[in-house]
Amino acid sequence: MSVFGRVRCEAGVVAGRLFLVSAAVAVVMSACGSEDAPSAVIVTSAPESSTAITAASVTATDAPPAPATSVAVATTTPVADIVAPSSTVPTTTVADTTTTTLPTAATMFVGPDTVGPLSFGMGIAPVLDVLIAVLGPTLSDTAHSYPVMGASRYVDEFGDFSFAYPYGRQTCFENEFCVEAGGPSPAELVLVGWSQTDAAGALRTVDGVSIGTSVADIDGLSLRGGCYSFGYGTVGGIDLDLVSSGEPFTIVDDDGGITDGSPDPADLTVVGMTAGENRTFEYNDC
Repeated sequence: MSVFGRVRCEAGVVAGRLFLVSAAVAVVMSACGSEDAPSAVIVTSAPESSTAITAASVTATDAPPAPATSVAVATTTPVADIVAPSSTVPTTTVADTTTTTLPTAATMFVGPDTVGPLSFGMGIAPVLDVLIAVLGPTLSDTAHSYPVMGASRYVDEFGDFSFAYPYGRQTCFENEFCVEAGGPSPAELVLVGWSQTDAAGALRTVDGVSIGTSVADIDGLSLRGGCYSFGYGTVGGIDLDLVSSGEPFTIVDDDGGITDGSPDPADLTVVGMTAGENRTFEYNDC
């Protein structure tokens, strides 16, 4: 081939290559400017974090979302579980003695329906907790039942003792102070009475009446008769057992006749005190 022929051939090759380049550029420019270009190219090129930011920013209020725990309480806790305790729970029960300043044995006064800070009607278990803390260990603690209904009181199976309730519990301390509990069942015993007999450390009333007090020093005492040298009286709702060191309450002559005596109050001394309901022996001589 001549030189002229080779030149024409090479020129044709170059022209062909330029045509292909121009065509490719045209295709690219047509794709970039076309309105039908697929939008998926833009979406897939966006970072995943942009989707999370867009979702979090969509809100209609500036208030913070309610805590998850509030939803759990509303859907799982019944209203009855968060209301105040039932009013049927006795309010007189001594539930916690640690927050109460307890009296001493010298300042625990007894009354017609009280023992220091304790009142009749309180459950016997918390009552004993307080008394043991003040008076020390118990001397005796016995339960009793009275299955027979008598004329006005319940009587035990032997007919020896009577009580105002079918079930009772008597607890005594070393100073011979006893409390009586009673109720319709052993599980429902409450404080219903107390008694005090002669012993060291005997309790007294707020007016100072105690074992060994002379009747001459008691204002407002009402005598209720007696039997031989023993008599009975009442003051401030508390029953007193009395003994006369002088003239007896009843005088028996040589023929067996009985007349009432008139003992001097100065000769009468308190030997026992009771209040409320107590266990009573049915065969007293007088």
